[in-house]
Amino acid sequence: ALMTNAFVSELCLNFFGEAWVTHGELSLAFIATTHDGDLLTARGGIRAKEKSATGTRWTLDVWVERQDSTKVTVGTATCELPS
Repeated sequence: ALMTNAFVSELCLNFFGEAWVTHGELSLAFIATTHDGDLLTARGGIRAKEKSATGTRWTLDVWVERQDSTKVTVGTATCELPS
């Protein structure tokens, strides 16, 4: 379960850049087990992009799935990107 957290964090770091480290928030739920040998893939999609006083706040739906497309971890990532 914790490995899937790391995969999603890496996905967010690649998407948001350094802002993820200081302005990112992650909320995850572990909904299925993983097994030795599973091929796990982190994925995400943009849910919202909103202007704020200091920049733009992005909200992503994020998840990790096994090789058979079963989601094992689901959640939301948010990050404020400064202007």
